[in-house]
Amino acid sequence: MKPNDMLISFRKLEGDKVEDGRPGLAETATKSTADTAETDSASTGQSYQDEDDYDDVSEVSCMMESSFVAFSLSLKPTETQEIYWEKIVQDRLVQYGPRNRKTAEGFFNKGIAYMVIRDYDTAYSDFSISSSILQWIHGPDHLSVAKCYHYLGLAAYRGNKLSIALSAFETAFNIRYKVLGNLHVDTVETCSSIGSVHYKVKEYRKALKCYQQAMTATRAIFGRDYPGVAMTAQSLAKIYYRMKQYKRAHKVYKFALSRYAELEDHVKVTQVAQALQHLEKLDKRRTEI
Repeated sequence: MKPNDMLISFRKLEGDKVEDGRPGLAETATKSTADTAETDSASTGQSYQDEDDYDDVSEVSCMMESSFVAFSLSLKPTETQEIYWEKIVQDRLVQYGPRNRKTAEGFFNKGIAYMVIRDYDTAYSDFSISSSILQWIHGPDHLSVAKCYHYLGLAAYRGNKLSIALSAFETAFNIRYKVLGNLHVDTVETCSSIGSVHYKVKEYRKALKCYQQAMTATRAIFGRDYPGVAMTAQSLAKIYYRMKQYKRAHKVYKFALSRYAELEDHVKVTQVAQALQHLEKLDKRRTEI
């Protein structure tokens, strides 16, 4: 499964030519983790003094927090969301049995509740159970199964179990790409999540490919002015910075800054402006050497 029709139009933003033969979303996502030990932190580019004394304080976008749905339930004063869903799950196991869609839904929502309180191990277990039930009902390629695997990846990512997170995200991606195609928000979300794992383990080239393609799809779906475009651009700039490709980082940060300014996101404007100031200092120091 190689979506070679996915064009890296983001390259046009950087003033570069689109390269033929670039791996598509699925090819990027489904590579085995066994061959990911390359040291991208030693990418091409000269190292300058104090280049690592600064970091863009934003996290590389995983598009995850927005996925935590808000519950609108009539809780008792002494109840919390996780207690509520513990009870719901027990009731549904009795009423519907372990192989029922409503039972799977209960486990999934319980997992969300535990994500909110940062109990990622319990959340992972709940999402895993929900996934198993849904696979028994619908088969392995159903979108509800993909959703469970995506959240399995989020729980593992937040719990710093990165190899497990990558495997779960890859499974979710493959289902979503097969059913929804590359130009769908869910497919893009999982592609970005895969990129965030690669970034966290310093596999910057692989992270870059994921975010370039996420940028292309996001702009194709929502247009240039969508907030996710600015977020993805900031993530790309941060990756370029880590790869010591400072000119590209500077250019993409400027693009992100213009998007955030139009959105009047003052926090992000400050973050990106600080990153640009640091890059300008690096460039000045470089010219003085």
